[in-house]
Amino acid sequence: MFDLNAEAFDCNLRARDFLYQRDKNKLKFAIQLFEKAIELDPRYAGAYAGLGEAYATLYQLFERKEGWLDKSNEFSLKGLMYDSTLSEAYAALSLSYFNKKSVDEALEASQKAIELDPNSFIG
Repeated sequence: MFDLNAEAFDCNLRARDFLYQRDKNKLKFAIQLFEKAIELDPRYAGAYAGLGEAYATLYQLFERKEGWLDKSNEFSLKGLMYDSTLSEAYAALSLSYFNKKSVDEALEASQKAIELDPNSFIG
């Protein structure tokens, strides 16, 4: 097991709460909280996955800027770099691929997310 920074964990939990409210300003605040979690713990895979999901959601619901999907991909993959078994990172990657209309890659990432954690509502 690894040591988790308690403040980073708290930032990640609060960020997810704001992320799931699906409000543009709250989503942008979630991004700041995920970034703070990563600043506190640069290897925090869950925060990278959350950041990936947040940018894909920002693109999907509010701002169709291609750069958001690039960031989503980057952060989702970074989350997988730090924890290749993190279903949330695969789910975030799937959302990014889906929004890029890369259906096969989205399906593959979704299936991996479900395989890793069949009980997760994110996958």
